[in-house]
Amino acid sequence: IYAGMNQDSITEYLAPITEYVTGTAQPSLKNAVPHALSWSAGTVNGEIYGYSTTSGRAFSSGWEIDPALLQAAGLTPEELQRAFWEMDDIFAKLYDANGKKPFLYLDQDGTGAGTSLFGDEILELKIKPITDILPCHYESIGSFFAVDYGLEAPQVVNYLETDVSQKILEAAARYTSAGYTTKDMQAKLSFTSIYGDSIYTDTQNNGKLLIPVTDAFFTATEPEGFISGVAAVSGHKEAAVSLLSLIAEDEAFRMQLFYGKEGRDYKVTDGQYVLINREDGSNYSLDFLSPLSYFCGLTGESLRSPGTWNSGYIAMEGKTVLQTYQEILDNSVWGYSVCFDFSGCEQELAAMEALFDTQYRKQFTNSGMTEAQRQQLVEDLKAAGSDKVLAELQRQLAQWQAEHPDW
Repeated sequence: IYAGMNQDSITEYLAPITEYVTGTAQPSLKNAVPHALSWSAGTVNGEIYGYSTTSGRAFSSGWEIDPALLQAAGLTPEELQRAFWEMDDIFAKLYDANGKKPFLYLDQDGTGAGTSLFGDEILELKIKPITDILPCHYESIGSFFAVDYGLEAPQVVNYLETDVSQKILEAAARYTSAGYTTKDMQAKLSFTSIYGDSIYTDTQNNGKLLIPVTDAFFTATEPEGFISGVAAVSGHKEAAVSLLSLIAEDEAFRMQLFYGKEGRDYKVTDGQYVLINREDGSNYSLDFLSPLSYFCGLTGESLRSPGTWNSGYIAMEGKTVLQTYQEILDNSVWGYSVCFDFSGCEQELAAMEALFDTQYRKQFTNSGMTEAQRQQLVEDLKAAGSDKVLAELQRQLAQWQAEHPDW
């Protein structure tokens, strides 16, 4: 079975396969996912039922720069391995090398709101440039709250209250005053998310040089998403496990199943994977069935085949794309996205959202946030009940940690 599932449907529709993954039962499914952490999305109460068909990656935060500008300034990539707010002397050199013209992309005007993936549809409230610059170890869980995985033990925070937010705003003001910043997204330097934690050239993005500043963080998810596994009601479970094992172990079979036959079902044009449509408009692709498709070696523009869709995976020198992926995860900091329950905090959340909508959203959209405004907003949010929500979320996180001591 392949379908979008939550925790309840995973246990209802799929049969346990733990013994084939971690035990001695044959055929083995140990290699059915690209990394052992990938099993988390299909694991409920310690029992493995299937695997997520997407392939989560580990990201660091850092700089994306035009290498020509770096060279013109006489700087090395390693000299840029600093936090956003520690770049004053580096930026002065880049500014001179760029003919005293703006070079840093920084959008300071704007707010946003979207559904938080792990906050039970609680709005995720964003304020630029803070949320654009926050290091990747802050994971939003709804409203202004996030889990900070960068501490010795994860902790729930209001991101607006952090020292990092203050440093971001103060640095943004300095850089803007100095003439370094622009809202042109094609600028020669930007702060962004980077796959892995090594310096490399992004050949898929105009040859920009990627320079990580933080550790790479991988966040495993609660059991949900698009899952493949063995049907609980199947009368042929052994055959189904054998099929999953073939996908994992036999590369030729895997490619045939995912993409069909080259020249009939797809073609490679200028290095790009292209689906071939039949006369009736249909086409063939099944690479969405397995996360291994992201390491198949084909790259293209087809959303129909997610494993080929500009995947952004890289291969370090002397390693395959899959080996690079595994090494990055092995060297990453691992976090786990807990599903928080905001029940009992509805009144406080409504007050916080009303405060943001009526007093602040338009103001920050037009002119951006200053450090003084951040401090005032923090005080206003406290008056609306933010501390109560923060305490409840931290209680839930502590309880989850106590119940999962081995994670």
